[in-house]
Amino acid sequence: MQPDQMTLDEQLELAAGLISECRGFQKTLNELRHKTAEVADAHKEQLERIRQTVTTSRDEELRRIEERLQSESDTLQFDLKSRAESVSETHQQHIRRLHRELQDGTEELEEKRRTELWVLQSVLDEDVENSPVRRFDREIETFVTHKAVIDERFEQMEAHVEQSRRFLASCHTSNEAVLPPPSVTAKSRDELRDAAAEGVEQVVAETDRLQRMHLPQWIRGFRLWGFSLLGFVVLWIPLIALKADLRAFVNPDIRRPDWQWTAVAATIAGVVVLLCSLIVTMIVQGRLRRAFDAALQHRSNAEHARATWERRSQKQIDQLEKASEDWRTKVRQQREDRQQRINSEIDSRLSQLQSRVTQQIRHSETQITAVSKRLEDERTATSEQMEQQRRHQRTQAEQRFQQDLHQQTQQSESAFQAATEDLRTQSAAILGQWNARTAALRQLRTTAVANAAATRQWPNLSNGTWTLPAKMPQWLSVGDVLTTTPRPPESIAKPAEGSLCVEFPGLLKFPSQTSLLVEHDSAGREAALSFLRRQLLKLITVIPAGRFRLTLIDPVGLGQSFSALMHLTDFDELLIHSRIWTDAGQIRDQLRKVTEHMENIFQTYLRSQFETIEDYNASAGEVAEPYHFVVVAGFPTAFSEESARHLSSVLTSGPRCGVHAMVAWNPTVSVPPSFDADDLINHCVRFRVTDQQIQPVRKLPPEILFEAYPEPAADEYVALVRHVGEQSKHARRVEVSFSRIAPQTDDIWTHSTADGIDLPIGRAGAARLQYMRLGRGTSQHVLVAGKTGSGKSTFLHILITNLSLHYSPDEIQFYLIDFKKGVEFRTYAAHHLPHARVVAIESDREFGLSVLERLDEILQERGELFRERGIQDVPSFREQFPEEPMPRLLLLIDEFQEFFVAEDRVSSRASLLLDRLVRQGRAFGVHVLLGSQTLGGAYSLARSTMGQIAVRIALQCSEADAHLILSEDNTAARLLAQPGEEI
Repeated sequence: MQPDQMTLDEQLELAAGLISECRGFQKTLNELRHKTAEVADAHKEQLERIRQTVTTSRDEELRRIEERLQSESDTLQFDLKSRAESVSETHQQHIRRLHRELQDGTEELEEKRRTELWVLQSVLDEDVENSPVRRFDREIETFVTHKAVIDERFEQMEAHVEQSRRFLASCHTSNEAVLPPPSVTAKSRDELRDAAAEGVEQVVAETDRLQRMHLPQWIRGFRLWGFSLLGFVVLWIPLIALKADLRAFVNPDIRRPDWQWTAVAATIAGVVVLLCSLIVTMIVQGRLRRAFDAALQHRSNAEHARATWERRSQKQIDQLEKASEDWRTKVRQQREDRQQRINSEIDSRLSQLQSRVTQQIRHSETQITAVSKRLEDERTATSEQMEQQRRHQRTQAEQRFQQDLHQQTQQSESAFQAATEDLRTQSAAILGQWNARTAALRQLRTTAVANAAATRQWPNLSNGTWTLPAKMPQWLSVGDVLTTTPRPPESIAKPAEGSLCVEFPGLLKFPSQTSLLVEHDSAGREAALSFLRRQLLKLITVIPAGRFRLTLIDPVGLGQSFSALMHLTDFDELLIHSRIWTDAGQIRDQLRKVTEHMENIFQTYLRSQFETIEDYNASAGEVAEPYHFVVVAGFPTAFSEESARHLSSVLTSGPRCGVHAMVAWNPTVSVPPSFDADDLINHCVRFRVTDQQIQPVRKLPPEILFEAYPEPAADEYVALVRHVGEQSKHARRVEVSFSRIAPQTDDIWTHSTADGIDLPIGRAGAARLQYMRLGRGTSQHVLVAGKTGSGKSTFLHILITNLSLHYSPDEIQFYLIDFKKGVEFRTYAAHHLPHARVVAIESDREFGLSVLERLDEILQERGELFRERGIQDVPSFREQFPEEPMPRLLLLIDEFQEFFVAEDRVSSRASLLLDRLVRQGRAFGVHVLLGSQTLGGAYSLARSTMGQIAVRIALQCSEADAHLILSEDNTAARLLAQPGEEI
């Protein structure tokens, strides 16, 4: 980075680096100077050390010889000792091995004893498969299992028999259960068991069949008596009917009933019913009893088979039990005999093993005694040989060390001369670099002073000649940087004396570094605000007149923090948007307006053509956009979630569109949850209040001091603000040359309105022109609204003049009505504008109405003409009859609402005619342009008529009028800041 392009952080970083290097050079040079003296002292000391070292080395070598020989002697002695210990250990291992063999043999024989006894137990097991014991157990298990099954089935049989007995009783039948003699032919136990099971099944089947009979169901319980009574009634009534007159029987007044015959009929019916009941009952009883007797026979057979099977099974079990007891006695006797033989054999083999191991131990002890004597003889011979070697090696070491002492002394002298020369070379190089760094620090001061020349001092108002600059500044000075660095010495041998002080202004790049963050605690709030006020004053005094806007937010100080800047409203309220904002709702609304302004810049001006607002302004010329500074004192007090979100947008996206934030932030106060504090930290130049002093956030070394410029005295501050306001009050009025939209001389009256009106009316952005197109689709009529001073009249003059230059009177004609006493359009009548068919120079509603009536007549005339020639619209007429003039007609009414100031015939007639012109004028080339300062209130055109006017032009107007002329949710017109700006 070149020194003339450095910002404050880069200046501080470079200065810190240069000072650090100079400090390092000073330290290094001192070290080299001390090192030179140390080298000389070290040389003397080294010679002494060489003598001491050689002597020490000699003594050390002699000591090592002694130690080596002693070590060899010890090694040999240790070897002999190790061999003796090894022989002893081998002997001990042999003894242990013999004991292990004895133990292993004993364990092996004992294991063999256990194995053979286990095999014997397995072979002579009492419970072996197919033994009498196992057969007895299986027989018992089988008998118990079969008996349990048979008992369960007999219980089921008893339940069925008992149920059948109850059924017989309910059917008025005897239920005696006398068992008949059994008739069982089975002989074996299995056949008897199967016969018992089969008998049970037959009993169950017979009882089930008995209960499923249909006829017994009719006489069960009280059913017999119920059916008998029903039969009695059925027979009795017909018998009475045979003898007696039913009507007489029913009506006693006619004739007395025959009670005697009634009794006789009842007797006959009772006898018949009784006989029938007895017959049916006897039939049912016979069938039921036969079925029940069959079931009893099967029960008798089953019980007989069961009893016989149990007796025979018990007899078989007793026989098997006796056989199993005899088998157990025999097997136990055989097992005891075999166990005695096995124990005798194992005990004999154990005795033989112990005798053999004892003999081997005696032989091993005899051998170890002979080996120990041989090792002692070897130890005596080795000691004599080591003593001879010691005397020879000491003599050789003395001769070798005398040679080393002479050689090292010569080498030390040569190294001392080389080191001294190298230190002198290094010191010269370090001194040269030190001088270069000092020169770089002075150059940094020179370039910084040159860059800060225009912004370092406050303007001098005493002579009254000061004016705001015409160009944007490149740098802003924020304070002085005082550096202290060691002064380089004049020569290598002489130490440096004193320090070098360099002071230069700290700079911020404009506009990229105008977003500032001042972090403070409660005690440092005033210092932070003073710094912001100073920077604000510096900004507005170095930016060209009218090229800035301020949004001041002071929720804690209630506007007191920036009260001096309120003097700007005496000249132009838009410079600070009328006031200082303190309430949470006001803060939210103002920040929302700022973000809407940013959206407009992005979408209307920058788009993809310009990277930043600086690029746009370079091409825009007189319509350049001003810079906008959002200044916040006491963040995050009174900031809602939405306000914080808007501030975050300003921080991250604002610099591209010329919107910068200057924030005083107390980090001890929590920010809204949705706000990311990194947006403040990463997108602003950071300062911090430390001990009531403004300091950069980066840590500075002690040799660098930063002193922020103080703000001027209150009266001087106010005077500067008022001078800025005085010079900026007319700067907002921008004049765009009419030549930008006017046709060239050769193009005057060369355009045609056959397909519509296509006319440039002003600039749109840096390089484009804005066109007004009428006569195509729904773009037929125009509605213009703008408050006083917004440039509405200028726009109408531009429109009339440019139309008159582009199109001839055969292409377009004007009907001009002005309700402002005719002052606006008087010039066209005075100079006889050929296009103007009517110019109303008096504010007479009746005359205006007559103009509307004349246009209505023209509509009718053109309508008849088009019908006669089969034409639908003006383009078709111009195409088929190019020689006949058919100019388009433009009705232009300024302050059209004057038609409706009273509810009378004029207003109603004017409303009707305007509605007709708006709705029917398209086909006949009639276009209506209505202008007014406001569209609200009672005196206005019908909403249905205004709804037909598709082309809307909004200049500076109220929010209510912006809703009416644009749409309910489009309030962009309130963002227009300059006269002549329009949407």
